Amino acid sequence: MKTNIIIYAFLLSLFILPKLYSQYDNQAIEFYNEGLGYLQDGNNEKAIEFLDKSIAIDSTFAEAYNARGSALFNIKKYEDALNDFTIAIELKRSFSGAYHNRASTYRELKIADKAQSDLAKAIEIEPGNHNLYYSRANFYAEMGKFDLALSDLDKVISIQADDYKAYYTRATVFYETNELEKALIDLNKTIELNSQFVEAYQLRGPIFHKLGNLPAAINDYNRVLEREHENNTMFNRAIANSELEHHDLAIQDFSHLINIGFNPKLSYFNRAVIYYNLGQFDRALEDYNAVLKIEPNEQDALGNVAIIYYESKNYDDAIMMYNKLIDLSPNNSSYYQNRANALFNLSKYDKAIGDYSLAINLDKKNAELYFNRANAYKQINDYENAIEDFRQFLDLARYDNKLVTFVPSVEIEIKNLELKIADKISNQK
Repeated sequence: MKTNIIIYAFLLSLFILPKLYSQYDNQAIEFYNEGLGYLQDGNNEKAIEFLDKSIAIDSTFAEAYNARGSALFNIKKYEDALNDFTIAIELKRSFSGAYHNRASTYRELKIADKAQSDLAKAIEIEPGNHNLYYSRANFYAEMGKFDLALSDLDKVISIQADDYKAYYTRATVFYETNELEKALIDLNKTIELNSQFVEAYQLRGPIFHKLGNLPAAINDYNRVLEREHENNTMFNRAIANSELEHHDLAIQDFSHLINIGFNPKLSYFNRAVIYYNLGQFDRALEDYNAVLKIEPNEQDALGNVAIIYYESKNYDDAIMMYNKLIDLSPNNSSYYQNRANALFNLSKYDKAIGDYSLAINLDKKNAELYFNRANAYKQINDYENAIEDFRQFLDLARYDNKLVTFVPSVEIEIKNLELKIADKISNQK
């Protein structure tokens, strides 16, 4: 199970200064403040219109360039935004917000070295601004530089110890580095500081799940679903309930997800597994067939259908499924082995021997293959080859804890076959 984790995208949160009432031309300030209002309301085009007027009146207005750059950034005009942020920096070298925003733009343009340089400059100018460390931590995390990201997040927490999002963000990085216990500590702190922060439960649930604490995972999944309908969380809850054999609850969640069309392939597949475990083969087959309508060559579904046919003693249909699987994956020894088992049960021993031999060519250390082929040889009275395979089985089984218990009975079987060969020779004289 893969859980998608979203690291807070602080790098995309541009820094805009509040309304200004002095320093620049009064008319320019009025247009700036008007434009800033539109920008904060999300009306970027109208914001640009008023910021153009502000800059036309006072071309030294660094904050107006920064604000216009932010509006241009929001409508994805990154080159134009970059130009405005650069002008703002040239006009005001200590403008940490403009450096930050230019870094965000470089990031969108995939110019990582310049983004990193601008973030460093912004922090140099304003070392006490925890938001700048947030941004750089996110930047490092996106680049896979998790140690550097953690260092910056440690700095955020040292500046703002009660910032619950800082602990959450650090937890997401620990999750990415598979340091789940550390992530759990930070998520517990996040929830201690803000018990209503649903994202913390969204991440803590999968961590509990991975650590094997399924009741705690389900408890967190429930907390998320009490607050919002989140399909990934419902899917994870269904998986956890299935693992705890709470079959009715798992089926209920998977059925809901199927009805709303959420990830139908996996939802049908997992519900089919539950039906199979409950012995409801017809329902399991219906769900596997639904999977195969979506993806006709889905090998796990084909393989499970074949198993159901086999266990239902419908060997011909099982063989048909294994034929398809072998076409899709001709080097998978288990497909030949399972087809051979079905052929054996149909008393088609020669064909079974052929498939066991193909499987052995692909997996020469598989003791079960020699055991099964020996029994097929035995059925056609080829005792010499049966003995040879049983001996090969013994050589391998002595080192296998699961198979070593069969060794005494196979040794007896070999002696019995040797007696049969002796009787056969005696009768021929």
